[in-house]
Amino acid sequence: MKAIDIMNELFSWAPGDYTKTCDTLKAGSPDKEVRKVAVCCFPEVNAIKAAAEWGADLFITHEPMYFDHWDKEPVLPAAKAKKELVDATGMAVYRYHDHPHMAPTDLICAGEIESLGLKGKYECRMGLGQNHFTLDTPITPRALAKLIEDKLGVAHVRISGVTDMPATRLSLGWGAPGGIMEELSNEETQIVVVGECCEWQFAEYARDAAQLGFQKSLLLVGHCGSERDGMKYVAKLLQEKIPDIEVKYIESAEVYTYPEK
Repeated sequence: MKAIDIMNELFSWAPGDYTKTCDTLKAGSPDKEVRKVAVCCFPEVNAIKAAAEWGADLFITHEPMYFDHWDKEPVLPAAKAKKELVDATGMAVYRYHDHPHMAPTDLICAGEIESLGLKGKYECRMGLGQNHFTLDTPITPRALAKLIEDKLGVAHVRISGVTDMPATRLSLGWGAPGGIMEELSNEETQIVVVGECCEWQFAEYARDAAQLGFQKSLLLVGHCGSERDGMKYVAKLLQEKIPDIEVKYIESAEVYTYPEK
């Protein structure tokens, strides 16, 4: 099976108009014959090396290769060196970002919810960046942050706003979503979970809102930690769909290290 055939299968899970998409070939040939597929969230250098050492023919990444959303021709020194590394592997490299978020059920969000073991009612807001989830059992922001750390392997989840008031109404915006202020100001939303955001604007709003008596919390998870389980989910679905190829998820480590680590 060729790389383009596998990608067309993945793309078919979210039909729509993708005339302007970043989900394109980044390296290698679309006609490369594929026996092994490596899937990752962030294509860090160590992940690329691990995929190549495993013998991957196709490397699928959620985030950009060269520090630019559209992966323009690298000009920065590290970007150029990274391109040389990628080209030397001989792997076909595709990005898979817009399609999983635009699937009838946001695949990234579905994977995160599955890994967290959350039980409740999920309302997918396709392509809007934020997904609503109503929990069956209330949880405090502090307890939810600890659950995220334990289940998703995130070193530190930061909380702005209310910390210890039980809540059921969540807004889940993995990665770097839009609509954060709309969710924080939504009367029905109690906890907003995001990967990353503008702190002076959104974290300060959550803090002030809580001090003024609103039940508002903002949880900052970190971009990679908030989406990698979604790509693990994609890898699992792909293996189930095409059992004749070998699919492996390649871990993307958090971008930060911490003094205590």
